[in-house]
Amino acid sequence: MRPRISFGKIAHRVGAVSSEQLAECRAERDGGDGTLEQLLLDKGYLTPELAEFVRDAFVRACAVCDECGRRTDVEERHEGDWACRCGGTFVALADAMDDDQELDPALLVSEEGDVSDEGPVEG
Repeated sequence: MRPRISFGKIAHRVGAVSSEQLAECRAERDGGDGTLEQLLLDKGYLTPELAEFVRDAFVRACAVCDECGRRTDVEERHEGDWACRCGGTFVALADAMDDDQELDPALLVSEEGDVSDEGPVEG
């Protein structure tokens, strides 16, 4: 199974947050209303500038299925392998967004999976 992509995984991948900071904020966010990004900002683990960098990295790394909305990591796709298991097609988010279009906050809400110091770990 290919890993799901998320703001938290990208923040960890680029070294913006530690696995402990990410786990702490994920646990606090579960059952709450805010995004993981906002919690990381509120706790001072991310600066606004770093959060913007992570959002940009997320856009470059994420592909979204045009049918079901499932996300995948662009780096995990093989050339010509853009089919989703629902029958739809993954589209690179960077290609689907206009330069001045804001990132849909819904893409930043779902944060699943654990991380380790070596990076994302799918469970």
